[in-house]
Amino acid sequence: TTRKLIATAPLSNSLQVDGTFKLNWNDLSVTVFGSSDGNRRFHPYVIALIGTDEAASGYITLFQTINKYVFNAAGIRYDVQYLLGDGTKDITAAKKFEFLNSRRLMCWPHPIRKIREHRKMVPVEKRWKMIF
Repeated sequence: TTRKLIATAPLSNSLQVDGTFKLNWNDLSVTVFGSSDGNRRFHPYVIALIGTDEAASGYITLFQTINKYVFNAAGIRYDVQYLLGDGTKDITAAKKFEFLNSRRLMCWPHPIRKIREHRKMVPVEKRWKMIF
């Protein structure tokens, strides 16, 4: 990231985090940290290759690094009120170390996928009878 971009982090009260596997030939996790502005543009602060599986220790290190660099660039503490990411327990565990007062939110696609998976477990003919 750039010093100018990381200095804008305190202007947002949210941090978005997501990682995915199988984007590179080593099967390393590619993790992206950033925030969105009022015009819904995403600004990445960190794009990292994680050498191990998604573990809380990796997220703790990355959260600490973000906090350190934001403080060095902007001179103020990064107050994350909303931590948005997928449903992994590792992000939630890491939040308890670095962003104690933030609320943990799930991003839109992950709950929708889960809802659709659970919906498939109910036979089609019973779905509407259960609702009404």
